[in-house]
This record gives sequence, C-alpha cells and structure tokens, in this order.
Amino acid sequence: MRKHRLFPRFRIKTLSNFGFLSLFGLLVFFIFQTNMMTEEIYRLQDYQQRVEKISEENAELEIALSQANSLANIDEKIVALNFEKATKIAYIRVFEGEMARK
Repeated sequence: MRKHRLFPRFRIKTLSNFGFLSLFGLLVFFIFQTNMMTEEIYRLQDYQQRVEKISEENAELEIALSQANSLANIDEKIVALNFEKATKIAYIRVFEGEMARK
C-alpha cells in the first residue's frame, strides 16, 4: 500500500519555483532601488554644491552692490553724469479737475 504524502511532489516543486522567482524578483527590485537611491544622492549633492556656489556669488554681489551705492561713490557718479546743483525750483500748478486742455 502506498503512503499518503502530506505534500505531493508537484506542489513542493511549484512552491519552490515560485519561491525562487519571488527571490529573483526581489533581488532585481533591490538592485533597481539601490541604483535609484544612488542616483538621487548624487543629484542631491550636485544641488547642494550649486546652492553653495550661488550663495557665495550672492554674498559677493551684495558686497559689490553696497560698495557701488556707498555715499563716497555718489559724488563721483554725480560728476560723471554731469548733474548740477539746483538753484531755483519752479513747480507746475495743476488746477482742480483739469489735467489737459485743448
């Protein structure tokens, strides 16, 4: 008489095949995720370097702007643009309700 098997052979073979396929799929997924994570880390480092570089340039531009707008340079700019000191100021009077006339 035959012994009654608890797990027939074809079920064990199918289950082991499914397990190996699952393991292979998880391995491929792990490699894919690791690759994506590494790419994101390099991209993040590149962005951080760009931010640092732009911040340094911004600081240099702020210094240059403050030097350009300093009171010592205003006198030189006035002379360079041929400005003259106003002696007499005349204001234009605008009557109420009239801005232009034919």
